[in-house]
Amino acid sequence: MGKDARGFMLLSIHPTHAADILSGRKTVELRRARPSITPGQLVLLYASSPVCAVVGACRVDSLETGALATIKRKYLRSAAIPGRAFETYYLGAAAATALLLDCATALPNPVPLSTLRESPATTPTQSWRFVSKESFVPLLREADRRALDILAERGSNGPGEHDEDSHKGTARTGSRRP
Repeated sequence: MGKDARGFMLLSIHPTHAADILSGRKTVELRRARPSITPGQLVLLYASSPVCAVVGACRVDSLETGALATIKRKYLRSAAIPGRAFETYYLGAAAATALLLDCATALPNPVPLSTLRESPATTPTQSWRFVSKESFVPLLREADRRALDILAERGSNGPGEHDEDSHKGTARTGSRRP
């Protein structure tokens, strides 16, 4: 499950954005700091309050860091946020990072915060962190393990091919698994 030796990237995200990623409406996640990841990285989507659970997973197809105006022009629509929210989020920042996501899959059984807190190794942060496969996978039910296996298999051939316009409002996600 996943190619990165560090395991999964546990990404804390507003529940609306998590739902938009899982539906395919949002294919780009914007961040102020560029995480140390490579294309193909598996990402666990932790929907913050009031949901407070890992609700799905996706894969990082590619990353781009650049000038605010460039990232806004190329990815605002795919990030599914208003321009004003972009401006507020990046106030005072010199650059922006776009995580281009694909293969979004909902977990059949979301993993609640109470379960994540059973181990300090899986407690979410306000932004993101890495969690090892060894600490996270035991928290999953069998159906969720299968969903992550399928996601890892989809990404086993490396990142998908795309041009810079491919994330402008086009869903590049896999179907949700029941």
